[in-house]
Amino acid sequence: MEAALEQYLILAKTAKGKACEALICQAISNPKTYVFGELIDAVQDGGVSREALLTLEIFAYGTLSDYRAQKLPELTPQQLKKIQMLTLVTLASKEPVLSYKSLLGHLEISSTRQLEDLIIDTIYEGLIKGKIDHKNSCLRVFEAIGRDLKPENIPDILTKISDYILTIEKLEKDLSRNLEELNLQKSVALTHKQQFDKEFTDQKESVKACVNQTKENTGLIGKIKKQFNLGK
Repeated sequence: MEAALEQYLILAKTAKGKACEALICQAISNPKTYVFGELIDAVQDGGVSREALLTLEIFAYGTLSDYRAQKLPELTPQQLKKIQMLTLVTLASKEPVLSYKSLLGHLEISSTRQLEDLIIDTIYEGLIKGKIDHKNSCLRVFEAIGRDLKPENIPDILTKISDYILTIEKLEKDLSRNLEELNLQKSVALTHKQQFDKEFTDQKESVKACVNQTKENTGLIGKIKKQFNLGK
């Protein structure tokens, strides 16, 4: 995808006016270009019409319904398929299961066969990962590529990223504190075990000595001591 876009970025450095608009038309028609954010930046000073720039912006982060709402010129078959595929990417990024009924409406497709062909092409291009569920007439989405961001959405995205980083840092601190507590508990438990083992060993030796003394006093040696009045 990036390699296909690169040629247009190079040409956009010198293209002006109608030539730049023709460049935009080529880019949105190319079956291998699906991201246009850099191209939008590149053509800002190219003297293109608002209509051409708006078209490029919709292909960057809009949908087919957005295009229709702006009452822009009719799309070529290649361009229509491109915006249908990009619309499918947007829908797939929001819902894990997309019904055929919903997709037929959003993509302006009249038959299930055409819809499934478009889904297959979108998967083949690596724009989404998913599985067609014929039995339930739906697309089960596993993954979708990220599309270009609208400039007005960037601050919100940055805020979410910042909040996410803060959450991760808090979790790291909590985990570190919990680890310290676990290590302390482990140390205390080890100390208790060592103390218990020592007390157990001492008691064991004491019992053993007592048993030996008892055996000595009640056995043959004890009788000899008693007979000869040997003291303790």
